[in-house]
Amino acid sequence: MPLPAYYLSAFVVGLVAASYLSLNGRLSEQIGSSLLATAIFFAVGALAATIAWVVAGSRAAVGELVSVNPALFLLGIVSFEII
Repeated sequence: MPLPAYYLSAFVVGLVAASYLSLNGRLSEQIGSSLLATAIFFAVGALAATIAWVVAGSRAAVGELVSVNPALFLLGIVSFEII
């Protein structure tokens, strides 16, 4: 990927990251629950990541899950706490 594409990607990610909290706040106001808005965020993100994983053809990685330190799966909690 050419260097300008990396800059463009970084810019777009920065815009999305900067607007995420306000958009999640609007969703929270409309549905009346910040926890539900955050749950929706994670559910949609998980779905998008799963689709990307399947499209990329990375199915072999599933077998490696059994050898992962179980504590590493707690990183999802860290992501929740950051938000």
